[in-house]
Amino acid sequence: NYNAEATALLVGDQNINNDYKEKAFNLHFGFFHDVAVVDIISPVNGLAETQTPEVVIENHGQNAESVNVQMTIGKAIYTTLIEEDFAGGVPPAGWGTNYPENWYSSSTNYAGGTAPEAEFSWTPSSVGEHLLYTGNIDTTGFTALGLKFKEYVNDYNGDYTLKVVTSTDGGATWSDAYVRAGGPYGPATTDVTLTAANGVGSATFQIAWDYSGDSFNINYWYIDDIWLGTIELNEEYNETISNMMTAGSNLDILFPEWTPADIPFATSIDYFIDASVSMNISDGNPADNQITALITLSYEHDVGVFEITQPRMTCYLGRYPIEGIIQNYGVTYPESNIPVNAQFEFNGVVIYNETVIAPGPLPPGAQTTVVFPNITVPEEHYYDWKLTMQTQLANDDHPNNNKKTKTGSFGWDIYPPVTTAIVTGTMGLNDWYISNVQVTLTATDGKWPSGVNNTFYKIDDGPREIYTIPIIICNDGEHIVYFYSDDNCFPPNVEEGKNVSFEIDQTTPSITMSVEKNGFRQWKFLATVSDETSGVSFVECYIDFTIMGTIAAPGPYEWNWTGKGNHTVTGIAYDIAGNSAENDVVFSYSLSEIFSQRSWFFSLLAKIIQRILPFLPMFQS
Repeated sequence: NYNAEATALLVGDQNINNDYKEKAFNLHFGFFHDVAVVDIISPVNGLAETQTPEVVIENHGQNAESVNVQMTIGKAIYTTLIEEDFAGGVPPAGWGTNYPENWYSSSTNYAGGTAPEAEFSWTPSSVGEHLLYTGNIDTTGFTALGLKFKEYVNDYNGDYTLKVVTSTDGGATWSDAYVRAGGPYGPATTDVTLTAANGVGSATFQIAWDYSGDSFNINYWYIDDIWLGTIELNEEYNETISNMMTAGSNLDILFPEWTPADIPFATSIDYFIDASVSMNISDGNPADNQITALITLSYEHDVGVFEITQPRMTCYLGRYPIEGIIQNYGVTYPESNIPVNAQFEFNGVVIYNETVIAPGPLPPGAQTTVVFPNITVPEEHYYDWKLTMQTQLANDDHPNNNKKTKTGSFGWDIYPPVTTAIVTGTMGLNDWYISNVQVTLTATDGKWPSGVNNTFYKIDDGPREIYTIPIIICNDGEHIVYFYSDDNCFPPNVEEGKNVSFEIDQTTPSITMSVEKNGFRQWKFLATVSDETSGVSFVECYIDFTIMGTIAAPGPYEWNWTGKGNHTVTGIAYDIAGNSAENDVVFSYSLSEIFSQRSWFFSLLAKIIQRILPFLPMFQS
């Protein structure tokens, strides 16, 4: 306990009543020496493969310490005293409850187990210690037991306490072993360690799950999969690491790698992990020096057929290899001396049955090729065949991937597939397309059922491609699509190459109109026209929407007109594909042009008079 005093010292202070305060407080001094293990980071649940053990330790004391951290791992050996899943009802035979209307069986699995499960209900509402208790358990010879159960709390207002309590006097008195305040919880697995202080060692030991308080304050409490017993460790790993740590610090301690020992053909196994820390001097609080964990590791032996590679679907009689690829799908063990069987059926009759041994070792994830004796197709006849290839690893944990089948036919096929092409698009004039063009290829192999293998194509001088979807050609110009197909024979029958050709012009012509004046009220209209793909077909000329005429390629595209006033001249150019474009020009016969025309007339008249005057009598001498 401490007391702190504070005083203000001011010379000439005129109010000394507020110059002083004091406060009492408590300080907690930790142990002089206290090092704890706070977490086991690794190993963890999962596949049985190499892991790096790791723990976290903290120095809770007031001094720097030299510590030794030990990690022990071994297969868990269980001694079970109680194992209850409530399949027989609630309470189970030999158990009991003091509130049978609140404790009952539920066909749910909210706690995380398998239905049914035990359920505590708020109704009928009551206040007290609501117990679901076991019968007597003989714990003679035991000093500590582990209790595990699954639970889920559907909360109402949290004003209650949930407990695990124990008794050794037939339930006359109960002592708390685990206490948790009310509130939402789970689904989760709760672990409780019971020791002699809780009554372990008694021949009349009992455990109860206790809802303490007013039942109105909860909705439901679900419990399932109760287990009580001991877990001992069959050691296969034991490592110690020394280190220094300052007061208040924590350390991650990494141990050497641990590889689980080979458990032949075990699907999974539990491991018990014990992590502890010690000092060279006495620990003031040894209760936090050790923690334990239980993990489950999966061991898998799993070899299956990945692919049948030979024979290919073929069309000729003769000798054929039989080959396949097998894979070690397991994650733990390399496999050796793996039996692999191949069965051949012709028209439903087994005529070939061979087993070979893949020697290995085949590491997890690896593949190897298995080669069988060749098979001979003896006669010139058609055969429908089925090949079944199967691995036969003893005690394979996943046999569903052991087998694959392949089917086909033997016989004579000298006919290649037949491929047809359909060309679609928007057709213009003169067999020109005025849109993108789609070429759809369809191949059939109807002569004998070997089937189409691939269809190949190329566009113009481009590379050869395998056909999968319709071909789209967008560029203007002339195009050729070459194509052919082959079948599934080995070697394949190959179709003679075919082709389709077509022309695309999606671009309109170019046209520019102009006007030239030839004389009094005399006009010439000119069109400059071009088309780079299909070429110009003809050009039309309109004046004020009235056609003046049509001129076919190659022109020249000129029209003469006599008239006056304001006018619009329109030229429309058409290409051979049917595309068209137009261009307008506006011209007018203005007042200045009228004066210009009159001036020209009088000038001409003056010239004529000047030429004829000398010939008139009045002007002769």
